[in-house]
Amino acid sequence: MDMWEALEQGAALVLEREVSRKPIDRHALERALHVFAIGKNRDPQMLVPVLDLIDNATLVGFVNALLSGNKVGV
Repeated sequence: MDMWEALEQGAALVLEREVSRKPIDRHALERALHVFAIGKNRDPQMLVPVLDLIDNATLVGFVNALLSGNKVGV
């Protein structure tokens, strides 16, 4: 496993943990999404769009959809 896959896998584990918590820690979810994007795109300068426009329920749905379709290292 290379460094990028490790970042992606670690972030996916954090995302799985955080979406199962009630109430969610929105900051932790957003940070894990950022690290996930860095690992997936193999780009340490990867930016994540502002997520303040969506509510917590939509964010959790987004993360769940992302995790259900994620293939680490692909």
